[in-house]
Amino acid sequence: MTKLFMLVVVATLLLIAGVSLAANEMIVTPMKADIEIVDFENFGMTVAEKCGEADKATQCCKIGNRNPYAYAVQDFVTGNQSFSYMFFAEPSCGCETGFTTGKIRIAIQVGEEDVPLTLEANASFEETQFNGTGDHLVPGPVICTSPNYSATITEPGAYICEIPMPPDCLCAAWGYDYALTMNLVSTLETPIDLIVDDIPVGGVSWYDQGRGWEDLAMYQFPGELKMSTKINCCSEPVDDYQESWGNLKALFR
Repeated sequence: MTKLFMLVVVATLLLIAGVSLAANEMIVTPMKADIEIVDFENFGMTVAEKCGEADKATQCCKIGNRNPYAYAVQDFVTGNQSFSYMFFAEPSCGCETGFTTGKIRIAIQVGEEDVPLTLEANASFEETQFNGTGDHLVPGPVICTSPNYSATITEPGAYICEIPMPPDCLCAAWGYDYALTMNLVSTLETPIDLIVDDIPVGGVSWYDQGRGWEDLAMYQFPGELKMSTKINCCSEPVDDYQESWGNLKALFR
C-alpha cells in the first residue's frame, strides 16, 4: 500500500492528453494535484460556487463516500471483478422525496508499467439485502444498470472513472441502504491500484471475483472504497424493502 500524497501525479494537461475514449465512452478524469491541497470532489469549490445555486440539487450533487482520498492499494484491480460501496441515503442535495443516479464514480491509480490500459466496465445502482446468515447487508437487487463502457489510458497517474447511468433509472427513496457497484468485464494485462480513504469501517466496501461478495475488511484494507454518484432529484420513489432476496420475491407472489 502506498500513501497517496507521496505519489508523483503527472501534470493535468499530460494526463488529459493520455486518455483515449472509445465509441461507448467511460468518463475518466485525472486527479488534479497533490492530495494534501486539493478537494478532488469539487476542486476547492463549494457546490454552489461550482454549479450555481439553481443547479446544486441536480447534476452537481454527489452522495456516497465523501471522505478524502488517502491510500492506493497496489495491484488489487485485475479485471473481471465487481467493487461495491454501500451507504445509508439521508435526505440531501435539496431533493425532498428521492433521487436517481446520474454517474457512478470509482478512483484508481495506473503505473508506468500498466499503460496503455484499456478499461471495460459497467455500473449498477442496487438495493441491499441480508446475506444468507442474516447477520449483515450485502449488495442486492439491481435498481438500475448501465451498458458497457470502455476507455484507454496511455499515461500513468491517479484517475476518477465515471460511468453515466441511463436517464430512466428508477427513483430511490431516502432513508434506506443502497449500493454503488462498478463491474469490470474484462481481464487487465497488468494489475492496477485501487484508491481508498483512511477510515476503515467494515461492512460497507465489497468485492466479488466470482466467489460472491466479500468484505474488503477481510483483506485488511486501510480504508473504504472511494465511490460516489452524482444524483438528480425525483418525486416518485420506489420502496427498498431491505429484506433477503427470498423474502423480497415472496412479497410479489
